Amino acid sequence: RLEFLKEVRKKVRLGGYFFLDVNNFYYYRYGRLRSLFRVIQDKLSPPKSFGSGDLFFHMNVGANQVSCSGHIFRPSEIVSLVKRSGFLVEKIKFIDYENGKLSDFYYSGQISILCRNPC
Repeated sequence: RLEFLKEVRKKVRLGGYFFLDVNNFYYYRYGRLRSLFRVIQDKLSPPKSFGSGDLFFHMNVGANQVSCSGHIFRPSEIVSLVKRSGFLVEKIKFIDYENGKLSDFYYSGQISILCRNPC
């Protein structure tokens, strides 16, 4: 993931912007109790790796069942990756895809980050 962001940074001109939108591990629409549990669990025992956000599942595509994988990011994880890749975080918002509302609260939606490639 870090290498991907570093490659993206090479493509963005100096002073240019990059918009990133990722799934949020704490998003309340995954289940309010599940989200609360995740926040409390991470506060009491911070994860040593972010592998707990990795997902493995199957999807039906036509007549075939396809194995898939993905990752749900914690806000601190994706912000750290963005910064480590050399981008600056210009703005971070959370977008509730159910109703489109913007918020500053980390549990209220997908993580949307405006990144800038510094001059």
